[in-house]
Amino acid sequence: MTKLAGTKFTLGQDFRVTDRQVIELSQSATGSVSVLDYGAKGDGVADDTAAIQAAIASLGAAGGRVEIPSGMRCLIDSNLTVNANVTLEGPHAIVGSPNNNTSAPYGSVGGALLVNSSATITLKGGAALQGLLIYRKGMTFPAADSSAFAGAAVTIGGDDAAVFQCMILGFAQAITSSGWQRPRIYDCNIDCGSGILINNCADIVYLNKVHCWPFATIAAGGGASSLQRGGTAFKFTNLNDWSKVTDCFSYGYFRGYWNSGANSMTFSGCGADNTGSHTGSIGFLIESAGVSGGEDTRLIGCQAAAQENGYYINTVAGIQTRLIGSDLWGCTNHGVLINAGDVHVIGGVFRDVPNAITVNNGTSQSYVDEVRFDNNIGLPVNVTVSNSSVHIGLNNNYAGFSDGAVVTSNTYRVVRSVTSADPLNLPVNGDFFQVTGNTNFGTLNGGWSGRRVTLKFTGTPTVLDGGASMKLNGNFAASVNATLTLVHDGVAWCETSRSTN
Repeated sequence: MTKLAGTKFTLGQDFRVTDRQVIELSQSATGSVSVLDYGAKGDGVADDTAAIQAAIASLGAAGGRVEIPSGMRCLIDSNLTVNANVTLEGPHAIVGSPNNNTSAPYGSVGGALLVNSSATITLKGGAALQGLLIYRKGMTFPAADSSAFAGAAVTIGGDDAAVFQCMILGFAQAITSSGWQRPRIYDCNIDCGSGILINNCADIVYLNKVHCWPFATIAAGGGASSLQRGGTAFKFTNLNDWSKVTDCFSYGYFRGYWNSGANSMTFSGCGADNTGSHTGSIGFLIESAGVSGGEDTRLIGCQAAAQENGYYINTVAGIQTRLIGSDLWGCTNHGVLINAGDVHVIGGVFRDVPNAITVNNGTSQSYVDEVRFDNNIGLPVNVTVSNSSVHIGLNNNYAGFSDGAVVTSNTYRVVRSVTSADPLNLPVNGDFFQVTGNTNFGTLNGGWSGRRVTLKFTGTPTVLDGGASMKLNGNFAASVNATLTLVHDGVAWCETSRSTN
């Protein structure tokens, strides 16, 4: 292929510059080429892999852009590698539904790559895909369901690779990366059996505005089964240090977000919705890998809805997960299920679930405060085993639940624990105290007008009626797990209720 650049001419020679030479000169100057100029057909039938690979190679080590024009549907029948510093670019600012959810004729959209399920697009270091529709060869739209989804569309193969403003449809896995640093995936729409899998990223993955949703099947009208996906929308395994996942969304996936042993992850503004009938589904699953991992996970302003379990925490003792201002509703089993590990739940609205927070572990240290529990069918806090480390803060709103219905009898609803003594001195903060020991007492210090406290006993002391500071309905002979509730009238503590277990 002869290019104008470098061509020698004799003075006075008559020459004409062809359109092709102008194109080639422009491409050489800008680092941008079109696949048309390397023989790509773009008809969805002829294999364009070699032509696109040649266009990529023409840019050399300096890299640049390879353009897929708007009218082209390029078949990729074998593996395609996007070399370092090359962007394979389509015409789309972002790929979405070409009309609306009830039609979705993606097969007629140009600027597309049709990838054989036996092939993959590999991105080398600093390479990118941008503005492309990518779907599996042989797909028809709408697809009836996800049973034919197969293959891996995009494989990260170097540091700092990126996928921007693309739509990926019909694969078993949309994007996968293992051992590479700083992948960036922004403004993408995905409908695959599983969405994004990031393994062993030691230097921060960035995901932003990735929307995993049944784009390919929504128009089929097949009911909930056509909307459900059997895999995980966003999965992070083996280290993944400091990963940032922001404003992403999943719908219909068996697992929305799965942190399996990744450390110091932040999920911010992420949502996990489902059909309400997806058996076993979990919106956010946070777990350790073996005896460690999953440390310091933060879920900030997240939402989980219509799952079987909204947030499932299964780490190990000493590893803390924080839910900060995160909401849940409409889950069929549990809102937050703490199977193992330590969890802080601060803020958020939990509504329309059988049990808002369930603790299945006797050593999990859990703290719950500033949460609104609204229209829950069961208990706001359901502890299925004896646990002395479930701490309920002072600022929860139970929206119709009586104070005694907040927790199960296994829970020590405490902010502090005190040892029985005469006098018994209460801390200045707290409304529920575990009283340990067997020393009888008739004086309770730390009261002021209107202060209300409940004492729950682990021993068998007697609380004595009479005197200036205690007005009981007779002496209270405590038994294990018995409770005594008192309110201060400005002068003395007055009994309001007692339970002898």
